[in-house]
Amino acid sequence: MGDSVDRFAEDKAVIQKVYAESVKQYGYTSRGITWGSTESQEVRFRVLLEVGAKYGDSILDVGCGLGDLYPFIKQRVGWVNYQGVDINPELIREAGSIHGSWLFRCSDILTDVVPQTDWAVESGALGIDTPHWWDHTRAMLHKMFELANKGIACNFLSTYSPTKTGSHYADPKELFDFACRELSTKVVIRQDYKPNDFTLYVHH
Repeated sequence: MGDSVDRFAEDKAVIQKVYAESVKQYGYTSRGITWGSTESQEVRFRVLLEVGAKYGDSILDVGCGLGDLYPFIKQRVGWVNYQGVDINPELIREAGSIHGSWLFRCSDILTDVVPQTDWAVESGALGIDTPHWWDHTRAMLHKMFELANKGIACNFLSTYSPTKTGSHYADPKELFDFACRELSTKVVIRQDYKPNDFTLYVHH
């Protein structure tokens, strides 16, 4: 994936623009980082952590936004070795000012050196419709799985959603097939918590 900078620069620019415009409209809030509400955000967080994250594990939060997952982990799991990364420097600065700058870094996992972790998780960051969404998503999932010693958890808007609002809706069957063929045979699809969402678990 040495050519990932050139291949996905357009996708990353779209993602950064969407979040910048959303923050400009709604501020540094859950809605400002494209969540419908704090409640829906926390439902997704709960399902992400049910991948198997436990006290004392290390967790890489990919596309961490404002770092909202960090206090949720502390409340639900307890102490973990947390690291949040995001390609948006404004969000990283705000996350650091809220939770502690040592927890966050402005990084792109496809091009920057990122330490190994027990779990790599992603919540919402791959839900933006971009020009090369499938190739970018495959590259991100490959890299997350490479960085994770235990496994990964990622959520997506589902093509089975009864209502659609313009973001990218992923096909659970397509992602399940990809994960089984290219990552691991230990794959789970969760679509039992919200009608418009699913979460992908891939274990080593």
